[in-house]
Amino acid sequence: MFNRGAELLLGYSADEVVGKQTPALFHLDSETIARGLKLSQEYGVPVEGFRVFVHNPELHGREQLQWTYVCKDGRHVQVSLIITVIRSAEGNITGYLGIAHDISKEIKSHPSTHPSTQSVLLCRVKLASVSNRIFTSPFEKGGLRGIYLKNLP
Repeated sequence: MFNRGAELLLGYSADEVVGKQTPALFHLDSETIARGLKLSQEYGVPVEGFRVFVHNPELHGREQLQWTYVCKDGRHVQVSLIITVIRSAEGNITGYLGIAHDISKEIKSHPSTHPSTQSVLLCRVKLASVSNRIFTSPFEKGGLRGIYLKNLP
């Protein structure tokens, strides 16, 4: 599913996305390519396309990174994205759970863009999310089944 919050933030309707697009639609190509190169160097294997988003979660269970989402109207929105692997009882990967938090306001209101500051900010956002109801839906393997976004207060 692609909830109303995702539609409002990104400008796409569920009909435009569900079963038709991958998460790459919302990401800056430059960030995706840079992340792929870093993972390829780190693991010694090519990591490209959809694999950029799921390589580490498949190895470690989950991953949280800051990304720039590109909205349908071209606006850029900073998000903290957590991707978790969903496995069957037998341990086979059945999909991915993606939870994105819009952290644009927090970044704009913070006086520093130093990397350590960004880490603290992401931790604060992550902790704040525990007290908020977060709507989620699994990613289908190889494509986007749904994504739910909730702005933090």
